[in-house]
Amino acid sequence: MAQVFDDFGGCVVGAVDGEGEHSGDDILYVFPDGLTALVGSFKDGVFVRGRYARLQAPLVRPARESDLEGLLSADVDFPAFALAQEIPDFVHRDVSTREMLSAQPLIPDLLELERVTVSQSRLKEDMEGLFAKRLLRAGELCSWYNGLRCSHEEVNERDWCLNGMTITLDNETVLDVPAEFASTDVFRACLGHKANHRKPNNAKYDVFDHPRFGLIKAIRAVRDIAAGEEICCDYGYEGEQE
Repeated sequence: MAQVFDDFGGCVVGAVDGEGEHSGDDILYVFPDGLTALVGSFKDGVFVRGRYARLQAPLVRPARESDLEGLLSADVDFPAFALAQEIPDFVHRDVSTREMLSAQPLIPDLLELERVTVSQSRLKEDMEGLFAKRLLRAGELCSWYNGLRCSHEEVNERDWCLNGMTITLDNETVLDVPAEFASTDVFRACLGHKANHRKPNNAKYDVFDHPRFGLIKAIRAVRDIAAGEEICCDYGYEGEQE
């Protein structure tokens, strides 16, 4: 039994194979909040299939980086958890491609489901927005931004009106949510593309390695956000004044 913390604040807990990798069933991935989890099958430390769950007590990351090394092979207690009844579906590793956004587009993510909702924007009359369901503390992750994985060249060469829900992931990849996936009736596995632009912003984009969706963008509160408040990010428009 071992627990391994990653660079994004998540942790995998469970039995390891002869190579020291988390492989097999009944393995947990715990999100950075220390309570939200995915439990199920893993292969070489990568999530394969499972259910969303909640730990009964928070899993706390060691304060000192030196303490992490001792957790790679030490015996640790397997956290007690309860399956999330509001998401009864099994989910599987579902990394988007250029052609496929999601194989399970209507199954939400538990961390998002507890923190955000989509409603009519208060900033733009003709658009939806992303809103806090409860108080979000500064620094807290609250939403995921996934999309088709397009090249920068493709996005830059097409009509700008087609880029309304795109975001740069890295030097090679842009995440794109096409218009046909704008409705939550069609796609609600991730909701980060619903956050509108505003300066000053109350949230920002981060990179996150999600066990289900792979490397995507996340939305993190930069200050406390009250329940019912619209979540807004700075899109980085050039020349705009605050």
